This record gives sequence, structure tokens and C-alpha cells, in this order.
Amino acid sequence: MSCKNSSRYKTRFNLGAVAYLQSSVDDCGLRNVIYKTDDYIENFPFIFHAEHLDACCEMNLFLIQRLKGEYSLKKNKRQTSDSWSQQYAATRKGEPLDIKTIESISKDLKLFLDFLIENDLSYLEVIAAPISESAHADVSQMPVWKYQRYLVERVKRKDLAWNTANRMIRRVREFYIWSYHRGSIGKLPFELELKAIHKKKSSDYDVLFSMPSANQTALQAWISNLTIPKKFKQKAVKPNGLQPFNRSELASLLNTDTAKHPTNSLFLKCAYLAGFRSFEVVQIDYNEVVNPVDHPRNAVFKIGLVRKQHLPKPINITRTLMQKLFDYTTTASWKTRRKKHEEKYGVDNPEHPLPLFINKSGERMAGTSASDVIAYVRKEQREKGLPVLERGYHDLRATFGTYLAIYLIEKLVDTRRVRTTLRKWLGHESMKTTEMYIDFAKVSEPSEFGAMHEWVEDIYKAVRETK
Repeated sequence: MSCKNSSRYKTRFNLGAVAYLQSSVDDCGLRNVIYKTDDYIENFPFIFHAEHLDACCEMNLFLIQRLKGEYSLKKNKRQTSDSWSQQYAATRKGEPLDIKTIESISKDLKLFLDFLIENDLSYLEVIAAPISESAHADVSQMPVWKYQRYLVERVKRKDLAWNTANRMIRRVREFYIWSYHRGSIGKLPFELELKAIHKKKSSDYDVLFSMPSANQTALQAWISNLTIPKKFKQKAVKPNGLQPFNRSELASLLNTDTAKHPTNSLFLKCAYLAGFRSFEVVQIDYNEVVNPVDHPRNAVFKIGLVRKQHLPKPINITRTLMQKLFDYTTTASWKTRRKKHEEKYGVDNPEHPLPLFINKSGERMAGTSASDVIAYVRKEQREKGLPVLERGYHDLRATFGTYLAIYLIEKLVDTRRVRTTLRKWLGHESMKTTEMYIDFAKVSEPSEFGAMHEWVEDIYKAVRETK
């Protein structure tokens, strides 16, 4: 094959109604397809492979129908009414999905397609006979079950989270169910059974004021055996949701070849030098970055982001980190990617501002790009026979928060000011989360983690300058 992996690209796509051929021809002698009613979708994530167009077309059609609600796993609540007949309600579209969710589904389907291509398999290969004990051996050789075992192995190696693997196999399962209803395949290669799931009442209010009905105590749900078994679920490595890196762990992370890559290195620094979450890092726009050399020594540097509570907030960062962000924009690789972005969206387009982190296609990097670095680090460590890192990307943020708390407690007397400052810098929704960092920082000498005094003062000296 000329290329093993498929590609995925975003494009403006017309899902208009009543398509017909234009009467005139273009310069190539072809007639364009036009629609009576246009319905343009921005950044639709097409899956493409020149030698597997049939599979790509099916997956893209699946994405389109999920986007429009023509195939849905949930009823459309906005179109459901008790006054409608069951026959009329059955003809209504389901719940449509937003383009961000479609992009996430397309990534999982692309990974499945890449697995099929690499192993010379076809998703259309399903067992014709009914599933029974005698057929289990044959079923296990079906492509989707081989893919399930591949995901299980990745989970066992700890280079893929159990929840992530379950989401990946669930979306592949949904694609198979869609293909079965569509008639592309004649038999599902896994079991599917409708079962009653008992649901507990969430509050006394529900018990008192909900209307009695026959289905009040149970919900009907489809259950399949095509999952990632819970016995492979990794144990949590973050007690109480908080586990900062110690000096040796941080050194083992930063000394890997993966972490030394310019983009990956900056991803990590945004976490342990500024406390950015993974999805926040890729939000940074080019116009937020300045050259610190052009500003006075006491200048305060800020990055405007939309934090977890969906509110735009300026985040203070140090001069050192701002310098690293600026230096990144001067590299030849970044300039090449910037050119691709501007060729697609133009210069100074308010609807598509120039990102700091741009992928090879000229698009803003995905929200999981920063956290994915840790998985690549673990893979490198396994291949080199080194101890495998247990901490995750969010633990780098915990490292920042813990030692920021240590610094504030040492430098500030007013406890209320410590809480307010820490909550503001970390963008916590709840003061309880802030208290976790404060309680952990109050340990005088946390021997399990060690105090990174060599860099704490340098990182947080900007705290004094912004008071």
C-alpha cells in the first residue's frame, strides 16, 4: 500500500437539500452540484484514504447523520410532545450533535480505520451464522474483536486510559449498529440486548413530585458484550485528586526525547509553570503573545483564556514563560504552519484567529494534544526499558498549584488573601478545591514529594509584582 494511515481534514461542507447539476460547465468541462437550499457546515472532519474510499464514505455518512440527528442514540427532546402520536414521534429526527462532538467521533473512527488498514482487514467482514457457543471462536477473529483486543493490550500497558478505550470501542460499536440498520452488513459481530436499568432517585424532591408511571423505576438500555472489561481498569494514581510531581519525577519526564520536542516542551511548561489545563493550552492565540524584551522589567504578562467555568479570564504568567511562547513563534516550523492557517482563513480573520499551537494541516491543535504528550512519554520509557511515569498531565497543574500555595503561605500573612490569590490564579470554581492545595502545602517538608526550592522562587516571584 502507498500509505498505511488514513488522513483527517476539516473543510467547509454543504449539506443542502434538493441537489441538482448546474447547467453550465466549469473550466474543466465539469458540471457542479448545487442545492436549492444551502446548509454549510464549517470544519466538518472528513476521513480520507485513497485506497479505502468505500469505508471512508460510510464513516463520513455516519458522521453526517449523527451531526444532523438523522441517526441518533437519543430522542430529540425539543421535538417530543406527549400530545403527538407514537407513529408521528417515531418519524422525527433524533438529537443532533455539535461539530465538536463529531470531530471527536471522527478521531476514534479514523483510529479504527488505521487499525484495519495496517492489518489488512475490512469492517464488512462479519459472521453470517447466529452467535452461539460453537461460533465464539469464529467471532473472536472478526476485525472488531481484534480491535477490541488491541485496545485491551494498550490499556494493560497503561498507554491508554480504560475510559478512553471504552469510548473508542463504543463509537466503533455504534458505527456497526448504524451499518446494520443501513443494510451495509447483514449481521452484528457482537451481542446486543435490551435490558432494564434500575435508576435511583436523585433526591427526595423527585420522589415527592414526580408523576407515577410504569417505567418510573427502570430505564431501557441496549447492553453489548463488545466493551473493555472493567477488570482492566487502572487504579487511580492521584489520591484525593491531587498528586504533584517530585523533583526526580519531573526530571525523568523532562529528560525524555518526547518532552524535548519544541511543541511538547511548551505544552508541559504551560502546565507546571502556569497551571494551564490541557484544553486551555491550545486556546492561546498568537495575538496574546508578546516579546518581553520590548517591555519593562516590572511588566505584568497575561494570557486571556476561557477557563473551566466558561468565563473569559486573563491569566498571569511569568516573563520566562512568555519569552518561551514568543521564541516558539520565531521557529521555521511554526512559520510554515502559520502560512497554512492564513491560506485557509486569511489574515486577521476574527472568526478564525491565528492560534499559537497549529497542527500540520494549519488548524488549531485539538484540546487533548497537550495531555497526549504524557502517553507518548510513557511509550518512549517502555521502549527504552526505563521506569514508566505514573503521573498525568493534570498532575503538572497540581505541581504548580501546590508550590504556588507553599509560596503564598510563606510570603503572605493574611489567610484570606492566600485563598483568594490561589483561587484566582488556578481558576477554581469551588473554594473546596483551593483548600485541597492549601492543606497539602501546609505540610512543612513533604518528604514524599520534596520541595523544589530551586525553581519555586523564580517561577512565583511574579506573584509579588502583581499584588
